[in-house]
Amino acid sequence: TSARNAPRPAVAELVASVAALPYVRWVGPYHPEYRLEPYLLEHLDGAELRPALRYYVQVLEKGPRQKAIVAERIAALGGTVVARIPDGYRLEAVLTPAQLVAVARMDEVLYVDRWSPDEYDLNNVRQVGGANYLETVAGRWLAAQGVQPDAALVSAAVRTRETFEDVAAAAEWSLAPQLEQALYAADTDAAIDLVRLVGDDVRTLLVVGHNPTMGSLALLLDDGTGDADAAAVAAQGFPTSALAVFAYDGAWADLAPGTAALTASHVARG
Repeated sequence: TSARNAPRPAVAELVASVAALPYVRWVGPYHPEYRLEPYLLEHLDGAELRPALRYYVQVLEKGPRQKAIVAERIAALGGTVVARIPDGYRLEAVLTPAQLVAVARMDEVLYVDRWSPDEYDLNNVRQVGGANYLETVAGRWLAAQGVQPDAALVSAAVRTRETFEDVAAAAEWSLAPQLEQALYAADTDAAIDLVRLVGDDVRTLLVVGHNPTMGSLALLLDDGTGDADAAAVAAQGFPTSALAVFAYDGAWADLAPGTAALTASHVARG
């Protein structure tokens, strides 16, 4: 929640009301380091990000207003805005490391990660080592948790389809995935909407998608009543190959923020 433009008493009241919610574990500053993909944090001082790279910049508010604010500030820093997603949360910009850090400090910014061409990324076959690791770790871990999905909602990208195939093989599942093109570029709201369309005959649903949406979705759904160890793992971030298991008692159509309990979480690689 961003309260940048609210009066100080209103901010204090908002913080207190959010902290009092039963599924909220902690309320505090959203530090710049939380907003950067782990790879970017690791290489800020290295040659990998120099002289400049293209990034996805996700803002907190859907629509053009915050994107316009961030775009104006990026231009003032000397960076280049190359694209804006009209009705979504993202814009794309070319930034130096110093500009990247400045963008991560903007109150309107939720997350920044590396850009990749849609045409390439949608058909990018994952590295064999990564796939093997997922097969031997992620699938077996899910099976050990007793996860037996009745349905699988999987992004249509090759890398997510192959992730599902490897995990399903390791977990010894026999279901066919429902491939969703919309899940590839979905923001958090759109991802929840896709889940809400699932039939109530499905008791256990597996979702395989992309960050930052999946990480945001996992944090958004958690009601704070789940397993403390799982919460500790999730609090460290939601990198590539992160897994989260939730318990939810209700109709899929009624799924909303703070309505599911996090029962287990794991990072297969990171």
